[in-house]
Amino acid sequence: MPVVSSEARVAIAGTAVVAAAAISAWVATVTLNGFGPARVPAEAPARLADGGDPFPRTVTDDSGHQITIATRPERIASNSITVDGLLLSILDRDRIVAVSRYSLDRRYSDVAATAARLGLPSSESSEVVLSLLPDLVFAGLHARAEWLDLVRHGDAPIYRVGDTVRTMSGLSELIRKLGYITGEDARAEELAASIELRFQRALDRGPAAPGRGPRVLGYDRSLSYSYGTETIFHDIVSALGATNVAAEQGMVSYGRVSSEQVARWNPDWIVTGALPGDGSGDQTTLLRDPAFAVTEAGRNGRILVLPPHIFLSTSHRVIDLAERLAVALYPDPA
Repeated sequence: MPVVSSEARVAIAGTAVVAAAAISAWVATVTLNGFGPARVPAEAPARLADGGDPFPRTVTDDSGHQITIATRPERIASNSITVDGLLLSILDRDRIVAVSRYSLDRRYSDVAATAARLGLPSSESSEVVLSLLPDLVFAGLHARAEWLDLVRHGDAPIYRVGDTVRTMSGLSELIRKLGYITGEDARAEELAASIELRFQRALDRGPAAPGRGPRVLGYDRSLSYSYGTETIFHDIVSALGATNVAAEQGMVSYGRVSSEQVARWNPDWIVTGALPGDGSGDQTTLLRDPAFAVTEAGRNGRILVLPPHIFLSTSHRVIDLAERLAVALYPDPA
C-alpha cells in the first residue's frame, strides 16, 4: 500500500472526528493509505449529509493510479469477493449492480444468499458489466487483462484494489477507504470501529505476554494448505498471543503442508473449515489420519472447525474467526 499524504489525512479527518465523538469504545489507530486531496471546483457542491467531503473525490488506487470520482456513485460493480461483502454492509443494496462470481458461491461467500435474493449478476463477463452501465467499478489487482481492457470501454472509473487483506488494521483501512470512495464515510466508520472494538475484546482474553499462548495451525484440508506470515490468519493468531505454527516453520503467505509435516510440527490446536454437513474438515475426518491423531491437538480434541466463509474470510466476517479462536484458546474459567 502507498503511504498516505498529510493532505489526505486532513481530507478525511473531519469524518473520523465526528465518528469518534459518537463512539466511546476503543478504536485502533489506522492509517488510511492512498487518499489524495479532494479536488473541489470553484463552486463546491454541498457537503454530504454525514459530514464527509464533497464530490468530486480524487483517490489513488492500489495499483498506484489516481482516479477522480465526479459524483457519489450509484451503480457500482465489483469483481472482488472481499469488496463485495464490505459494499453489501455499508451501502444501500440498490447501489450495487454486480458482484464477483465467488460471492455467488456458498462455499466461499457469506453473502451468497443475499446476492441471490437481490438477483445480482456475476461480474465475470465484461459484457455484462458494461451492459449494467456502472458509474464505478472495483477490480482486483489480478483481474484478467482482457476483462479490464473491455471494461475500460465504459465511462466508469475503475478502482484497482488489492486481492488480499493481510492484517486486521488493513481490513479497517479498506473499510474506511471504501466508505470514502463511495460517499458512505459514516457507515464505513461505524463498521470499522465495531470490528476494532470486537477485536480488542477478543485480545483481552489472551495472555499478557505475546507468544505465551498455544501453538496454532490453520489448515485447509481440501487443498492441504496452511497460512504463514503475511496472512490475516497469522495476524490474528499473533495478536492473540499464540504462535502460528506454519510461520514458526518459515512459511510465508500460503503453502502446501503434508500430513507428515503436521505430525512433525505437533500443533496444540488445529483450525480448519468445513461446510455444514460436509464432513470434509470435521474432527472425526481429520482424526482418521494418524498424522493428525498423534498431535497434541488430536489427542486433546483441540480442533476448531468453522464455516469456510469465516475460516477463509478476508472481509469483515474474519472478526468471527478472531472471536471464536479467542474463546477456544482462552475459555472462561469454570
